[in-house]
Amino acid sequence: MSKELENLRTLTENLPDVASLLQLVKKRIGPSISYSAEKGESIEAWCLHNNGLGAARLSFMLKGSKIQKHAHLAPIVEWLIVISGNVQCFNDNLSDKLLGPADAIKFESGQIHSIEALKDTWLYGITIPADKGYPNE
Repeated sequence: MSKELENLRTLTENLPDVASLLQLVKKRIGPSISYSAEKGESIEAWCLHNNGLGAARLSFMLKGSKIQKHAHLAPIVEWLIVISGNVQCFNDNLSDKLLGPADAIKFESGQIHSIEALKDTWLYGITIPADKGYPNE
């Protein structure tokens, strides 16, 4: 086996075990998706979707709900924009961040993150390009 392949095997064995967003899907009804959460419930409906933009996810999180740690595979980048309410964003690469109405956060490809609703919260989510299979797979 080549040295490069052996190095790759060593590196991938040390990657953290986190879910992709699609692995968190609990139920689909039309344009709505319910996600498996660490605590509580998160529901979203997609408003706009094409191959380059998997966006327009309007999400609602009940107070106390927490989406478990997950990451979006390269080259997907995600932005979350709070419409109303408050969320605490947790991520492995930066300090935790509290977001309120009109605040936004960007998660880079592969960045492990989770969010918790401190109040009933409406969010708008944008992924570029679209997550594979989102929202219909």
